Amino acid sequence: MAVKTARIEAHPWSVPPVPGAHLYDCEAGRVGVFQGKTPHDGRYWLRPVGGGVEWDARLADLYPADREEELRAKVEAANRRSRRGW
Repeated sequence: MAVKTARIEAHPWSVPPVPGAHLYDCEAGRVGVFQGKTPHDGRYWLRPVGGGVEWDARLADLYPADREEELRAKVEAANRRSRRGW
């Protein structure tokens, strides 16, 4: 799998992401579930797959997660849950 970085050309968003979409944040290097957009500064809020603390990102740093990235994030979330005994 090719690693995405902040230095590659921005994804050409023809339609903005919808809440619940899995997005890859190339600045943070992880997949998150899109929660919404801050109206005053245009930051996009994501939550880790499986829950956790939200973080914000710029649209230029976000890409739709491909199937492999989404699956990897879901497996990591399941592993975190199993280590905690949930």
